[in-house]
Amino acid sequence: MQFVDFEYDGQTLSSWGYIVCIFDQSDGVDVIESGDAISFEKTPVQNGVVFELTNTKHEECITSTFDICKDPDVFDDLIISDHEYRKLSRWLNRKEFFRFKPLDDELENCFYDASFNVNKIKIADKLVGLELKMETNRPFGYNHISYKFSLDSNTTKTIYDESDEIGYLYPKMKIEILEDGDLTLNNSFDNSNMTIRNCKKDEVITINYPVICSNFSEHRIQNDFDWKFLRISNTYDNRINTISSTIACNIRLAYDPIVKVGI
Repeated sequence: MQFVDFEYDGQTLSSWGYIVCIFDQSDGVDVIESGDAISFEKTPVQNGVVFELTNTKHEECITSTFDICKDPDVFDDLIISDHEYRKLSRWLNRKEFFRFKPLDDELENCFYDASFNVNKIKIADKLVGLELKMETNRPFGYNHISYKFSLDSNTTKTIYDESDEIGYLYPKMKIEILEDGDLTLNNSFDNSNMTIRNCKKDEVITINYPVICSNFSEHRIQNDFDWKFLRISNTYDNRINTISSTIACNIRLAYDPIVKVGI
């Protein structure tokens, strides 16, 4: 991925007057670890002729290293002062992860949760750039997708799972109940049901796996929930999730499908 600007914790690098750059590239070839490598655990059977797959897992999170410097179209003096360095380091080098987004036209919606170790790049004892060593908390990037739709017993909503990883994700949901009754949301992908009994008109149910709550304190929702959370799923051949409901409701649904792109 090539980019000259990025957004981090709501601020862009260009708003500081800086750009992504390269200070030293000896042979013109970059080898970039994408971070999504899979470890395959196997056990021998049939006297060692065949090895059965017993488990798979991601071993590492995405890491990347790149440089930044002052934009010559913004600054006449490209030397970075100690004061400027301290402000940049305070922004980038923190003890928690914040959302990082490369501003790349070819990949408009790919995010990472990241923080940076910051090294100084000096020429003739003058600070001219910073080397950013990025650490993330996932072996891949992610997108953020949200939907707002209404359902009743006669309508459905189809969601195409865009995740690059085969499997399922639990979405965040806010459900506004429009009539009294037992709510069952069905996903045709695997014919799975999520049921909440004794719902009341104007009740708002919030789901953030594994937590569920209601704005109606008198509704003991933990007792009326079947604890089968709705999932957005895909297989290699099927990404279609069609959601239906037994009663009328408005739904806000958001999830972060996996994007397997390194930096």
